[in-house]
Amino acid sequence: NPTLEHYTYYKASDLKDVVFEIHRLQFDVKDVAGNVSLKAIREKYSQQK
Repeated sequence: NPTLEHYTYYKASDLKDVVFEIHRLQFDVKDVAGNVSLKAIREKYSQQK
């Protein structure tokens, strides 16, 4: 993405591993009962607009 590179000096390929790790962490967050604690947030932002 040229805009990303222009403003941050990063290439998309430089951020690939970080993006995948953040994505993995989002789905691994659990509350003390072992339930996914971000279910409502994930459902809200995963819906097509």
